[in-house]
Amino acid sequence: MGCEMLKHTPGPWSYIGDDDGDFVVFAGGEFVCNIGESPFAAVSEYPETTMVAFDTDQANARLISAAPDLLEACKELLSEAVILSEDYLECFDDYADDAAIQGWDKARWKRALAAAKKAKAAIAKAEGGE
Repeated sequence: MGCEMLKHTPGPWSYIGDDDGDFVVFAGGEFVCNIGESPFAAVSEYPETTMVAFDTDQANARLISAAPDLLEACKELLSEAVILSEDYLECFDDYADDAAIQGWDKARWKRALAAAKKAKAAIAKAEGGE
């Protein structure tokens, strides 16, 4: 295997589980991983899914293992970056579309607001708030 960057299975990622503590993670209709049972049992139980290649599994494992760090980074960024608060960013709604606000054009502020909302949704999903 070369030094090329492996890509994880594209999202959205989801999981299902049962009362016995068996959880299965899927991404784009493909089995990603399981906790509590054999992956072959999971695929046989959900025949509409397929197994992913080893290289993709490895990339998925990296993504899953990085999730706690990503969650912490998102939380820290949103708590420290007052400039990304919705109240602050929404105050620019009445500015002209071509206005420069603190060095950024209005479209960039709107992208920043959308990114902050996306980060908050990801944090909620990671913490079970969906």
